[in-house]
Amino acid sequence: MAAAAGVAALVLAKRKPRNSGGRVSFVTSSRGPRVVGRYLVKLSARAGVPIEITSWTRTPEAQARAMLAKVDRGENLADLYQNKAAIRALMDAPRNVASWADIIDAWTQSGQPLSRHLDGYGTDIRTRNLRPDQIARLIAAAATMGGRPTLESDHLHIGWPRA
Repeated sequence: MAAAAGVAALVLAKRKPRNSGGRVSFVTSSRGPRVVGRYLVKLSARAGVPIEITSWTRTPEAQARAMLAKVDRGENLADLYQNKAAIRALMDAPRNVASWADIIDAWTQSGQPLSRHLDGYGTDIRTRNLRPDQIARLIAAAATMGGRPTLESDHLHIGWPRA
């Protein structure tokens, strides 16, 4: 079922909506819920900006790798994630993928996923190819659509509402 939904999202997201000009391309092979594919097409059309998705659904291991990379770049995880208790647990644990993935998985299983990527409702959009005004339009459009945009050091993360 998840694979079929992922393929449907890819097909939907690559389809150019009539009258809107929304364009979405994928750098990642991961996909998520079809409704997120619709959000992405609408986002591109509303902002008037073609977008490249660099990350969508992640396993706990992939999330651990992404978060460890942020720590290695000197980013403060407490500034990026709302679940401060989970961040404290990660920072107190050994800094390796297996340890962090176990903690991330436990929080997810408890119904408190650390990142929207873990349930397919988080997407990362490449920003290095965008001008500041284009990024601002994406942020504003995502917010009007119910998304929670966060501009990070090398991408725009958007957490989408569950439909």
